[in-house]
Amino acid sequence: MTYQQIFDEYEGKYRIQNNEIYRKFLEEFKKCSGIDWRAVAEREKIASFQYKDVFWALHSLLFNHEAGNQFIPLFYQTLEHFGYNLTEDYVSFVRLIGQYTEYGLSNCVRNFVVKAPYIEKVIEKKGTVTVHSEQLGNITFCSIKKYFGENYFMKMLLQDDKVKGQCHNVSWSLMDYMPGSTLVTSLMSNSFVGTAYHSVIRDKDGFIVDAASSCVYKEKDYHQLFQDEIICETREEKRYEDLSRTSLLEGRNMANALVLALHEQKKKL
Repeated sequence: MTYQQIFDEYEGKYRIQNNEIYRKFLEEFKKCSGIDWRAVAEREKIASFQYKDVFWALHSLLFNHEAGNQFIPLFYQTLEHFGYNLTEDYVSFVRLIGQYTEYGLSNCVRNFVVKAPYIEKVIEKKGTVTVHSEQLGNITFCSIKKYFGENYFMKMLLQDDKVKGQCHNVSWSLMDYMPGSTLVTSLMSNSFVGTAYHSVIRDKDGFIVDAASSCVYKEKDYHQLFQDEIICETREEKRYEDLSRTSLLEGRNMANALVLALHEQKKKL
């Protein structure tokens, strides 16, 4: 199998399947709530076929506006009916906290997060945050911005518009500033069906730096949250040597971190 075929098998085909389930969810929620997802898409200038993006716009709408709060229980009941992977939702709230707790957790963010029916409370102490969830487990972490303090290069690299959806590329770039670190690429459960690839950095002290989620975790907390399966680990000082052993032709137009993971999988197929 080629790298592209492996990627399609473990993530690509599931993007299509999950997108269709998002459409069915949006239609069902419209029937139950009367909220027209097409109006949400138009308001947010999202193409009507980008169902996952519409889903998250609707999610934000319900949580941000008091009139929408009443529909939150119905929203999650409908998600449960479609077999939604709540871990993805949990990560979205953890990411939100990570983005806005560099100088402490505001009551605004805290109150927003605890609207989720599976989150009981959020506690912050000296920049370390613990989210309490009896259903999904407690998670402790800190903001990536706080973790790197006043490091100018990190702050430039970690701007929100540069890290969103760019876990492979940003993790690769982070290693330039993190000697002794390890690139870790895993497979995790997708929204409804299948899996997706995700890359993070394990620093020299053993903490997991997840740039795409704006958070830094102890390793046990990271794996508890993501329930991932590690595919490839690459030491910072060996990454270019390892990359040189991959197929440049097959890996063209793919992120380096993803190529390393696909190459590792190909060796075992």
